Parts: sequence; structure tokens; C-alpha cells
Amino acid sequence: MKEKHARIMWSVIVAVLVIAGFFYSLRGGQNTTGAVNLPQDFVIARQNAAGVSQHIVDLTSATRDKINAANVSELAGDNKKTQQFIDEARIINNEAYQNASNLAEFLKNLAGSLTTLQSTASQRIAYQAIATELSLVSEFIVYTQNLNSFLDALSAAGEGNTPVRKTAIEATLKKTNSSAHTINDLNKEFLDRMASFDKSL
Repeated sequence: MKEKHARIMWSVIVAVLVIAGFFYSLRGGQNTTGAVNLPQDFVIARQNAAGVSQHIVDLTSATRDKINAANVSELAGDNKKTQQFIDEARIINNEAYQNASNLAEFLKNLAGSLTTLQSTASQRIAYQAIATELSLVSEFIVYTQNLNSFLDALSAAGEGNTPVRKTAIEATLKKTNSSAHTINDLNKEFLDRMASFDKSL
């Protein structure tokens, strides 16, 4: 199921890049100015994307807390509690994964609505914001891969935690936490770019 969702998200990402990239190159030589009336489709797509993006960040943070707790429990030799935290982390991450799929769809709608904006400068800023959110979706896919590797390794650790396995678990946890921080940073960058977009109107 996750592989199917990954294919769907990548297809949507490619579609967004094609739509936004084509429009960006088409309007690149123009300098349209004047009052900008934001169309309802753009406003709705923007609100949806921003809301879902923040929700992904919140869920990713919650998952990070669970995996850190699972790691502590595993080091303490409490296999039952470790497995509980692992199961909870998977549940939270599955919800975040579905939200990432929704975000990709909202970004597609947002990119499609760029043609209705009158200001070329505003269009470019909005395109940059969309590109940032696409990076967030891509990073989340990497994060999910690292997270699954960590959880699988942690589950297997109860069967015999060798120094080599412990080192591998710590390395995967580091990658997972790094991806989580990157997701948070990309969300902040998206909000900053949209704030710049508002100022450009």
C-alpha cells in the first residue's frame, strides 16, 4: 500500500513541476503589474496546503518523540514498552504519510491556479513556495524510509542487540531525526515565502 502511495505522490510531484515550470517559463519575460485579486481557487488551495503542511510537521514531531522513547526503552531492556512505542510511531507516521499524499494534491491545485494571478512577481514567489513544499514532500518520503528502517532494526534488536546492530540503530536514528528537522525547516521556509508573496501583492 505504501509503495502505491509513493508512486501516486511522485506522479503528482512530476505533474506539479511540469505545470508550474511550464507556466514559469511561459510568463518569465513578462512584467505584468497592477492590482491583484486573488481567485478563490488559489486561496483555498493555499490554505489547504499550509494547513496540511503544518499537520505533517506536528505529526513528524510526535513520531520523533515516540522513536526517541522507543530507543530509550530498548537501551533499558524493556522490550514490551519498546514495541508499544514502535507501534504508536507507525500509527502516527501512517497518518502523516496520508497527509503528505494530500499535500501533493493540494500543491497540484495551487500550481494550476497560478495562471489566474495578474502579477508576474507574485507568480514567481508563489512558484518558489510550491517548490519548497515539493521539497518537503520529497524529504518526507526519505524520512519515512529512514523511520521504517529504524523501527525494523529496533524491533529486531530484542532478538539480540550486538554492538554492530546498536551502532546501526543509532546511525539510522540520527538520519531520521535529521530528516525531521529538515521537514520543519522547509515548512518554515514555505511560510516565509508565502509571507513574501503577500507583501508582493
